[in-house]
Amino acid sequence: MQLLLPMQRYQVKQLRITVVLKTNEGGRWIIPHLLEMIRRGHSVTVIIPRGPGKLKTILHDLDVKVEDASFDFKYRPSLKTLIGLLRLRRQLVRSQADVLHYHLYASALAVRIASLGLRIPRVHMVAGPLYLDSPVISAVERKLMGLDTLVVAGSAHTAARYRALGRAANGLTALPYGVDTDKFRPPLPEEQASARHGLGLGADVFVAVMIAYVYGPKNLVYPGVGIKGHDVLLAAWKEFIATHPNSQLLLVGAGFDVAGRLHRDELMSRYSDPALNITWIDSVDDVRPYYWASNVSVSPSLSENHGAALEAGACGVARIVSEAGGLPETTDSTSGWVVPVNDVSRLSWALSEAYADFESASLAAKGRASRAQILAGFNDKETAAALVDSIERLASGRIPARGTSGAAIHRHRSSLLPEDSPGKPHMGYTRVKRVVDVVVAGLLLVMTLPIQASLYVAVRKALGRPVLFRQQRPGLAGVPFELLKFRTMKNPDAAKGLVSDEDRMTPFGRWLRSTSLDELPSLVNVLRGEMSLVGPRPLLMKYLERYTPEQARRHEVKPGITGLAQVSGRNLLEWEEKLQLDTFYARNISLGLDLAILLRTFPALFRSSEVAEVGYATKREFPGENLAKES
Repeated sequence: MQLLLPMQRYQVKQLRITVVLKTNEGGRWIIPHLLEMIRRGHSVTVIIPRGPGKLKTILHDLDVKVEDASFDFKYRPSLKTLIGLLRLRRQLVRSQADVLHYHLYASALAVRIASLGLRIPRVHMVAGPLYLDSPVISAVERKLMGLDTLVVAGSAHTAARYRALGRAANGLTALPYGVDTDKFRPPLPEEQASARHGLGLGADVFVAVMIAYVYGPKNLVYPGVGIKGHDVLLAAWKEFIATHPNSQLLLVGAGFDVAGRLHRDELMSRYSDPALNITWIDSVDDVRPYYWASNVSVSPSLSENHGAALEAGACGVARIVSEAGGLPETTDSTSGWVVPVNDVSRLSWALSEAYADFESASLAAKGRASRAQILAGFNDKETAAALVDSIERLASGRIPARGTSGAAIHRHRSSLLPEDSPGKPHMGYTRVKRVVDVVVAGLLLVMTLPIQASLYVAVRKALGRPVLFRQQRPGLAGVPFELLKFRTMKNPDAAKGLVSDEDRMTPFGRWLRSTSLDELPSLVNVLRGEMSLVGPRPLLMKYLERYTPEQARRHEVKPGITGLAQVSGRNLLEWEEKLQLDTFYARNISLGLDLAILLRTFPALFRSSEVAEVGYATKREFPGENLAKES
């Protein structure tokens, strides 16, 4: 892999860099980056989950500032997720960061959402391409990657995947995480002998090692098998050991989580025959003795960045790797073997080839070539320096002003609007807003599915068919679209006196409107692109000809589920006030204003007195300026 090392150091002020990671246990590969940032005089804060963990212990020992994350990085279909993201946003604002830097996909999602509207550069370092193997997540990432100022791919393979998604070259670079080549080094003869003796292995035994956590199957991408390839290696080893009994397999690594522990237990049970010569070892603080005792390292992953192949190579061990992800960047024919992904027979063949080289005493040459490859392209101090160079280059060009809170939004019954500043929105506003609409609307649809199913049954029982209210409403530029809501009124029936909206409204329907639950189906309109989460409410088609030219500007933006008028008094506002707020929003659209409106929407939901004007089902009809004068 060719390192992209900046040739020039940029003179920048001391930066405040906030690093976010979803784990306090793993992720120790960030430590060289942090030490390089601190060495250059930058102020670093690391936000990781609360509770004990190996990473947290190391950071405390190094005197790196650590904060417990306000969000647990778990995306449940519940209000708890939204509250956690809002708390994380406050935490990011308090950090006063000049740069936000994050690793691992759950961390990236959290920071992207929580920092919307904050004009802070975001640097996403991609530890591995696993999530891009999911067609669903890959499609979402095509939109969300626009929220990253810079994507640092951990391998050339991952960079190519992002280019295929449409990521521009000036916002993408490839830098490996690398490995500590001072710590991971070839053993002295006595260290190798001691390592083998500790495992009860003689010098004549062929030893293969795999060092990796055991992960449970990731059903979104590789259902039924663990992503690190333990299943594949064990099946291949069973074939290999039948003809090479003077061999030993070391499997070092515990289950990563509950699913991983269960999968590991199942594999240990399935391959428990002593004749297989398999030694299972839990996770250990120092894995070097296991490399030093081995003749070949195996990385049979289904999806991977560079993984343990770097440590093995640095220790002077020949390697067998799969073609997954960035693994082929670490190994060539001089240093080992590259085999197809999930191919048991080819992996068994590679083990046999390694055994033949072991017997002929030529395997050590592959080990020396492995060490040379790592020194040439994967030294973690060089890659850490290159990463911080990239961050400084980003900051030297522009350290943006912080975003505003949008606190100038007035509540209802005031004809004094904030001073507006007409002009075009920020260049990326439309694209970013669409991404937010799709992601948040999608999450809300999933989270509210049980509620919507219950409401479907309740509406059908109380009001009959149809359950959904469908009506043409004017959207962007006045183009009609079909608005979806739950029904709240009985069907018109002149014989029963059910003509006006007030007569047709039921107590159940009034309750639905007071809670705004009737608007949940409108999330589908958002996903379709007909509406946005934030914007002027879509009114009736017949009102289009009644607007003044200024009032008609409300259709310069997409209609929304919530809007400035909705959080400023809703249907208690006079029509003039309501439309003034709508046109003010259309003239001043920004992510900061959208976020402020969303934050004020939740308390507004509990002000049921604002849902309807007194004496009306919702609000009296808009007469229009000319009609109002005639009356």
